[in-house]
Amino acid sequence: MLKSEEVGVECDIWAFGCLAFRLLTGSEAFVDQQLGEKDIFENIQEVKYSIASIECNEARTMVEGILKNDVKKRLTIAQIKKLPYFSDVNWNEMFKNLLAFEEERFLRERGDSVEDAHSNFNS
Repeated sequence: MLKSEEVGVECDIWAFGCLAFRLLTGSEAFVDQQLGEKDIFENIQEVKYSIASIECNEARTMVEGILKNDVKKRLTIAQIKKLPYFSDVNWNEMFKNLLAFEEERFLRERGDSVEDAHSNFNS
């Protein structure tokens, strides 16, 4: 993305890695208070960050697998979901809950109640 190339889901995975780093450490992966914009840009291009600040080995493995310049070496969504860090996540249940949430949001925006929509559908 920094090189004005076409991007796909790999860019979203990179962004997830940056967000995960931020949530796990409380700081940004490539930014330091003393660095200028050019140095930050170079850190991103060269994937320079301090993984030592992530204490959990499973989380560290995840971030290291995601923050790779070479998209062919970067973890895919399917690989990320299988990591030990996410072993307790029931992805099917999470997706089902997300769909239910989105359905409720859609109905509310239309001014319909969930109960009415369900009863109309079931009758």
